[in-house]
Amino acid sequence: MKKQIILAVANQIQNMMYNDITCENGVESFECWCNDGEVFENEGMDEADAKECMQLVKVVAPLVDNLVMNHLNIDNPAAVSVKKEDAEQKNELFVRLGIYIQPTDEETDKILKGDVETMQQVIREHRYTIGGDTYLPSPAIEIYNEQHGTDYTIDDIGFEQYDWCE
Repeated sequence: MKKQIILAVANQIQNMMYNDITCENGVESFECWCNDGEVFENEGMDEADAKECMQLVKVVAPLVDNLVMNHLNIDNPAAVSVKKEDAEQKNELFVRLGIYIQPTDEETDKILKGDVETMQQVIREHRYTIGGDTYLPSPAIEIYNEQHGTDYTIDDIGFEQYDWCE
């Protein structure tokens, strides 16, 4: 991988952290920020280099998003845009999260044969994107109601049609 690609992605991480754009959930994901490579093309990169940048973005995006949302104390509070009340009260909900993994051909063969270690490696290396069948299962809602004295309807809540990059 070219040094130019790594530096371009690092620059976009910095740009995203200090922006004032927010999404419905309060924080824009790094992959969405990069907008299928458009941010790199706007910086004067050709399409091939922008595509290579996006390959790196897909690898580092989960790490960047995790850092921005959970670990960094950034000088510009608008960059994180987590509501104060959300930061003070943390709830825990069990969610079944659908993902698409990006294994190699050899890894795909192993995974389709039930190789747990290979699946763990792909997940640990963050070679996945969120999508597919994502939902709150009804038992999780029931447990939440019991723990918090609430009375939410106990049915699965699906997010299958949600575009995670909007």
